[in-house]
Amino acid sequence: MKQLLTSLCNALFPPFCSWCHQKRDERLTMLCKRCLSSLSFLDYQNRCSSCFSPLDEHPHNCPRYCTNSKMTAFCFDDSPIIRSLFTSTAYPHPLSSLFFLQWEKLKWPIPDLIVSTAGDWFLGRRWKSLTSIAGSFASLLHKPYLPLYIDRFRLTNPLVSIERQSQTPKTESVYLRHPSQVVNTNILLIDGITESGQSLLVSAKALTNYGALEIRALGGISPY
Repeated sequence: MKQLLTSLCNALFPPFCSWCHQKRDERLTMLCKRCLSSLSFLDYQNRCSSCFSPLDEHPHNCPRYCTNSKMTAFCFDDSPIIRSLFTSTAYPHPLSSLFFLQWEKLKWPIPDLIVSTAGDWFLGRRWKSLTSIAGSFASLLHKPYLPLYIDRFRLTNPLVSIERQSQTPKTESVYLRHPSQVVNTNILLIDGITESGQSLLVSAKALTNYGALEIRALGGISPY
């Protein structure tokens, strides 16, 4: 029955790549093999062990957003293809397994809790996509997941995301609905498209204030 329904759905809605619009394999969720092969993980070699920025001959200073997390890493370089995947709100999310592979390559310890950086319904598909990635990642690890939320009344500009605030938001501008679950835990903080890094900074600081022991942050698209 399942095979019959799958065949019927494929006949009514042919599986096309969301980027190049060519026919894709039925087993792939959004991209064809060609577009999927164009995605490559960022290598952790020759990168700062704290902020993941490339190391060169010049003196290196970690950005402010990694001061409240033990380590920060990213999965991909910026590209139109990878950005298109952050519009998906499917569950399980097609990017969650790629986040998992990068986390495994980094050889980080298994966290007690998965948390997504702060967001709300106002951000639309981007925040829904992020919560789907973090929730799907938590399912792969069989660990609990909690989202961080934005209190827009405490933002300088309530109509834009934390990443695009003109001033660094206060810690009180983000909150957890179940803060007791964070106390004395090791947390993996999941971010999507990192631009200014302010969302990582404020989210990690808020989790520290809630009582988290250790925070490691894994973002989707690198800002470097």
